[in-house]
Amino acid sequence: MAWNLHITGPAQKEFRKLPAKDQARVKDALLAMQQDPFSDDIERLKGQAAARATAEARDLELINKAAPELNEEVEDILRYQDRALKMALALE
Repeated sequence: MAWNLHITGPAQKEFRKLPAKDQARVKDALLAMQQDPFSDDIERLKGQAAARATAEARDLELINKAAPELNEEVEDILRYQDRALKMALALE
């Protein structure tokens, strides 16, 4: 089963800055992760860590199902925070 992989605008911009050779490697890795995100160096969680990860994944799934527009709002907030941080650093 293929997974949906969403690359944010800022990540796309950074990707385009990479040399062509690195872009190809990153693209291959992302495509492989989209097809099977558990195929590489993933370790199975046990005990309390597994329970917490399961609960967090369930929460994220519910959020994604309940409010698709929330993703856009979160991206807007992250972009705002990024711009604010860059502006603050520029003032130093």
